[in-house]
Amino acid sequence: MQKGSGTLTLNGTHTYSGGTEVESGTLLVAAPGALNGAGTVAVTGGTLGGDGTVGGPV
Repeated sequence: MQKGSGTLTLNGTHTYSGGTEVESGTLLVAAPGALNGAGTVAVTGGTLGGDGTVGGPV
């Protein structure tokens, strides 16, 4: 979960497979495979950005 006014940047390949929520602030997916799990990404009040890949539904 990204919560707060800051920015969380994901670099590199990760094996995390749970759901992800962006509640506020910014979540940057900055590399291929950085958010590669099959879990849902919910953006409820923040920003999802970057040039990486998201493996699950947004």
